[in-house]
Amino acid sequence: MARILFTWELGGGLGHLSRARLLALALRKRGHEPVFAFQDLSRAEALFGRDGFTCYQAPLWMPRVAGLPPAATFAELLFRFGYLDADGLLGVVRAWRGLFDLLQPDLLIADHAPTALLAARGMHMRKAQFGNGFAVPPRLCPMPPFRTWEKIDARRIEQSENRALASANHVLQRLNLPQLNAFMDLFEVDEDFLCIWPELDHYPQRPASHYWGATMLLGEGALPVWPMGDGKRIFAYLKGDYTYLEPVLQALKALPYPTLVYAAGISPALVARYQSANLAFASQPVGMDAARRQADLMVCHGGDATVAAALLAGKPLMVLPMHAEQYGTAQNVERLGAGLNVAPDNYKPDYRKLFKRLLNEPAFTQKAQAFAEKYSSFDGVEQIEQIADRCEELLFSQKV
Repeated sequence: MARILFTWELGGGLGHLSRARLLALALRKRGHEPVFAFQDLSRAEALFGRDGFTCYQAPLWMPRVAGLPPAATFAELLFRFGYLDADGLLGVVRAWRGLFDLLQPDLLIADHAPTALLAARGMHMRKAQFGNGFAVPPRLCPMPPFRTWEKIDARRIEQSENRALASANHVLQRLNLPQLNAFMDLFEVDEDFLCIWPELDHYPQRPASHYWGATMLLGEGALPVWPMGDGKRIFAYLKGDYTYLEPVLQALKALPYPTLVYAAGISPALVARYQSANLAFASQPVGMDAARRQADLMVCHGGDATVAAALLAGKPLMVLPMHAEQYGTAQNVERLGAGLNVAPDNYKPDYRKLFKRLLNEPAFTQKAQAFAEKYSSFDGVEQIEQIADRCEELLFSQKV
């Protein structure tokens, strides 16, 4: 039996937790011991409590770094998590190494956990990355920007990468560990579980890679309860703190389509204001599999699992991104022709008009159906078993 440590540092949402749970259950059935170190344990009990898994708090960079421009590269993303303060970063890395010493894992599975990978450098364990295209950046020097919708100066990319590299190597030097020759070496692992398809990759310039397909938790959650009425249905999976939530709800309420909304953290006052004969709010998470089959249009912020679930069902999307990772996903959906990227920071969208376009112009549904047809052989259960097979290959080769 091997001990397998799942780590998650950056990003939000349930996708990281659900992805880890699916693989952990498969590995435990094979006799291994999964343990977890996650940045956000507030929802771990809901997903992991009944399974009896052990969860630890991931060592994190807590201070807020102000005055930086929007991150355009992975190095600049890490500026917000200690890579501008080498001595402070050293404290986080020491904590990770202390956790590794305590748990003695045979395999480290990092989901958007770059500092865990930095801390694992020189340690005798197998390492894998497990995540979408944003969390698993390509090994290129310099690493390309993920803000593909903006022109980023090449000198800025090089300078940012050199600054992050210097901080990482300062930490490694203090710990007498092998230095990084280039920033991309931070992501040097034994396997990349790139859980997406090339059409939804945040890095179109990525060298030829093995795409494992999106990892989705489809069966969990309540059955959708739709409001009464005929016509096409809209399912919206939103955040209660989304800046433009009210304009979206106003448009949905004004439309004649039966609509079901799950908005995590929404206030009771907003629910009371916008619920109507055609607009219902779910009080708990809705099972994605049933929702995507019964809906004609999916609305979300651009989480990779939700987008993939919709496209595999042949359903078009309105994507309302809240940050750069989601914006990149929204761009990919729009590039496919299977939906619209609605990022209203610089304009006031006519949401009613956009909803009507998505439901009444057949091209959006046709493109989504083409994606579903292309990947019709994808089996999420088989995918997890194949990833578990590869994990065991890594563990076996370690013991030879």
